[in-house]
Amino acid sequence: MLIAEPNRDDVEKAENLRAFFAGGVPTIAEDEMSVGISDEAYAQRRSDRLENILSKLDDLDSLDEQTASEPLVSAAEASSDRIDHKPRLTRYDKALRAEREALALAARSEQGSDTYHRAMSDAASARSKRKAEENRDADPVGRKQNETDRWRSEEGREIYNASRRSRARPNDMTPKEVLGAMTPEQIERHKKDQKADSNNRARLTKKLGTGGQGLTGAKLIEAVEAEVAKRREKRLAKRSGDHAQIVIK
Repeated sequence: MLIAEPNRDDVEKAENLRAFFAGGVPTIAEDEMSVGISDEAYAQRRSDRLENILSKLDDLDSLDEQTASEPLVSAAEASSDRIDHKPRLTRYDKALRAEREALALAARSEQGSDTYHRAMSDAASARSKRKAEENRDADPVGRKQNETDRWRSEEGREIYNASRRSRARPNDMTPKEVLGAMTPEQIERHKKDQKADSNNRARLTKKLGTGGQGLTGAKLIEAVEAEVAKRREKRLAKRSGDHAQIVIK
């Protein structure tokens, strides 16, 4: 009958238990799994790591001194035009900003006041719009519509506006700075002149168009505008003459 040899680990565990209960200090076998570095070795390792970091910082300082006089970009890059894209706020961005501004106003207002309730109502409305834009952006059809709206308001604005006009020519818009420099009497006279030009244009279009002389397209527009300009100059000249007669009297 063969008797199995006792396991070495089991023997060591048994001896350590007997030593523990007897009041002694158990012996711990030091192997590659249980042996750690000493405190001195750990401190040395940290010191070496710090020295390595400081050395790298010194190298960076010397590199900065060497490259301080070098240009940040090459001559070829400096000659190229820089393109700065203008930031564009989406409907989601606008709703988010409106929500934050409303919440900030509510935080500054007295709770329960009219301003507080109005701000909270605006915040709730902006939050609903923001959620709707999140759902819209998650939908391919919604994303396509967003891109279409962006194109209509930016690079495709003139093309889109022209496609929506039912008239052959756009409206004559007087610049705001010109209107701002007018007196109330001049603005009223300017409105009457525009109305007179519009009436003359309608009558001349009928007279020179297919119902009259048969002009169409660009030729019709050119002929009508020329006649409108003549009548405008005649009207202004008569007004200047009347004004001169009043001054003389």
